[in-house]
Amino acid sequence: MQAEFEMSMIGELTHFLGLQIRQQDLGIFLSQSKNAKNLVKKFGLESASSVRTPMSPNVKLTVDLLGKSVDPSLYRSMIGSLLYLTASRLDISYSVGVCARYQANPKESHMTALKRIIKYVKTTAEFGVWYSKDTNSVLAGYSDADWAGNADDRKSTSGGCFYVGNNLVSWMRKKQNSISLSTAEAEYIAAVSMAPKRKSTPAWNPLRSRASSSSYSAPLNLQFRDGDAYKAFSERQVIFLDEVFMWT
Repeated sequence: MQAEFEMSMIGELTHFLGLQIRQQDLGIFLSQSKNAKNLVKKFGLESASSVRTPMSPNVKLTVDLLGKSVDPSLYRSMIGSLLYLTASRLDISYSVGVCARYQANPKESHMTALKRIIKYVKTTAEFGVWYSKDTNSVLAGYSDADWAGNADDRKSTSGGCFYVGNNLVSWMRKKQNSISLSTAEAEYIAAVSMAPKRKSTPAWNPLRSRASSSSYSAPLNLQFRDGDAYKAFSERQVIFLDEVFMWT
């Protein structure tokens, strides 16, 4: 490449598209701590109190038609900044997604929830994703769903992630298109939504020098947190996209 392009060696990679990269003997740590701190400062929450979770488990956001409206431009700017941060912060992915549903007509209740997420980011600015060299090639998928979590239409939200050995390589969260009549059905839909995600998961390891463009072909071990979903799957042999989802 040096014969074709003008190049220079500037040392070990430490930053890439907003990601901070720390390469160590035991692995690689990816974070966006600089962006996180800038985000908190941008929206004037440097002196705000700290919180330990991005969203209160006792709060259910709704359209809130009677609530006081807030500046939609500011609200969307906060959502956009937080969405950029989810590239390495899957712990806020669900909460940001819930708040993003109300961008068209945001209310004070939505802004309060959004500011809580930023307060959480302030507390956990140094968080990131660790890729360990001490791992294996086993691909494991995890799925879950919050049954009827949306108070407006009673729809559930699917969530899931994939690990290659000890390393997290892919994650998703998506509001389901239909209304589930039971927790088992919600979990079932969440597992089904992971099937195409599994097909698109590349055989990529950040600890190796290059990536493979082919899909990962290792056996998949899909695990559930909900006993009803486990029962629903164990009562029949379920095959998605020619792949048998195994469970433990």
